[in-house]
Amino acid sequence: MLASESAETPIPRVLFGFLMSERQPSPYDSIARKWLALAERRKAHVIELRDSGRWKHYYTQEELADAMRDAARIRDQWASIAGLDANGETL
Repeated sequence: MLASESAETPIPRVLFGFLMSERQPSPYDSIARKWLALAERRKAHVIELRDSGRWKHYYTQEELADAMRDAARIRDQWASIAGLDANGETL
């Protein structure tokens, strides 16, 4: 028996790792996915500004790069909170 395991442990060490390995669904997942959708729309908007050239009315080149990085970072954070990876697939 390992020092970290005691006779009082109700769940064997092997089963504990198995039970905690998968992400459990949360009642807040639907809310996180709505915020993720909003973050994706914001990212798409910044990309559309860049592609159309309209960014010059609102940003300097450095500010546009910062806005794009920020939009991508926020989108990835909401994807993580919603239980998705960077590609939108379930973790």
